[in-house]
Amino acid sequence: MAPSLPFIPLLLHSHYSFSPFTPLSPYSLMTYAEAITELETLLAELQEVPADIDQLHARVARAEVLVASCRAKLRGVEEQLAELGKATEG
Repeated sequence: MAPSLPFIPLLLHSHYSFSPFTPLSPYSLMTYAEAITELETLLAELQEVPADIDQLHARVARAEVLVASCRAKLRGVEEQLAELGKATEG
């Protein structure tokens, strides 16, 4: 199982403009594959292990952070591809 990272409440809601790739963020150190693996682990835990409400909240919050991190990484790749496409066209 991936190491536990601190709970960061500001990352929980998509309406915040905080990026998981700020210089001090531990999420910027995770690869996309590591985040996906941890998401799969969290999903399995949510499906198999009965949790109290606090554990459930922590797991869902962690999943939201990981999803935001993956989306940001994918957006970054899309932007790089768009720039590459512009460079090769012109």
